[in-house]
Amino acid sequence: MLYHEGVFYDRTKKIELNKDGLRVSSLPSVIKIPHASWSIIYPLLVTAFSTVQDLKPSLIVPLAPLHNQRIACEDNSSAFTCSFTKEGNINFLKDKELFEGCRIKEEDCYFEEEAGIEILYPFIEKTFPGIPVLPLFADNNSLNLDRIIKCLLNKTGQQVLFLLSSNNECAKMWEKQFNIKWKLLASEKSKITHKVEIGIWND
Repeated sequence: MLYHEGVFYDRTKKIELNKDGLRVSSLPSVIKIPHASWSIIYPLLVTAFSTVQDLKPSLIVPLAPLHNQRIACEDNSSAFTCSFTKEGNINFLKDKELFEGCRIKEEDCYFEEEAGIEILYPFIEKTFPGIPVLPLFADNNSLNLDRIIKCLLNKTGQQVLFLLSSNNECAKMWEKQFNIKWKLLASEKSKITHKVEIGIWND
């Protein structure tokens, strides 16, 4: 289900990725992508997905922060995914064993509140058609985020691409879980500075 189309992005807009520029050639990889309206960050999204377009991951994992408090009935789940199985040409991963092992819970209300993942869907469809997607929201009170990352890496044989939806301080809880260095690819100044950065894994 789409909640933010027409407000934060235009699903009908034709996406053209860059043919030149830096290309990432290995997995696992993580790229930091800003979240805001396409009217502000569209060129940065093009840069980000152009950089990773040659990859052949077995799983795409968009990670985004929750800006508001959890709903009152929530337990100690580490992160939240959607209950949807399909949206357009995107197939959402459904793996009960993985969800239980990583404390991932289905909770659609967060996808209705937050646009940080949904604005990426058209680019995911364009760049990685048919590859399973596991969108995840978490907050600063989430437990065992490192467990989620390790579970996903183990399940995919390291063949996973993480899309970290992050502006400034709002996704530090995800960033610190990756033992990586960040390389700036592009930036755009509006009310805040939006950046695209690629994570370089330490050997």
